[in-house]
Amino acid sequence: MHRIATPVIVISLLGAPGFAAAQGLGRIEARIGETDMRWQTITTARNSGTEASAALRFGPRLTELQIQGYPGAEFTSANAISVDLRYLGQFAPDAVPMSVDILYMPDGMGGPFWTSNGATVVPTVRVLELDVWGAFGRIDLLFAGELCLRKIISAATDPERCQEVTGRIETELFVDYGMSGGTRRP
Repeated sequence: MHRIATPVIVISLLGAPGFAAAQGLGRIEARIGETDMRWQTITTARNSGTEASAALRFGPRLTELQIQGYPGAEFTSANAISVDLRYLGQFAPDAVPMSVDILYMPDGMGGPFWTSNGATVVPTVRVLELDVWGAFGRIDLLFAGELCLRKIISAATDPERCQEVTGRIETELFVDYGMSGGTRRP
């Protein structure tokens, strides 16, 4: 479901006292193999603005949804997860993404990595709800797939060492029109 609400709602959601201090936008919950896990989506002050780890970018030919989750309300590469979707053209309810990438980094950038890229099971997503209010929005989606091991990011995916992943993302997000490459807000 895709709804457009008035900007007054955005102010009440994102302009509430304590929003910037908490830095939390939402949550990601997933089961990887036999382990239940939780992450937060966050905002970070950077370069005299605010960047979000959850962003929806509308472009003339491509719509991208990029969501990164962290174990706490601060940026880290250890125990982080990323779910990225790309749609050809504008997003529409019930649209099937042209690509879905899920990446889990238990120990950070040094590896190992667990990725859906190269897995035998193609990841799927189901957007339950997407609301957009100008430069802000909220999404609720389900994802599932298979994550396979890469010892280092440049290594080939090992299709013999994989584990199932299922999860849900419920988060507020920043919205960018025009794919200018930024998710910053003043």
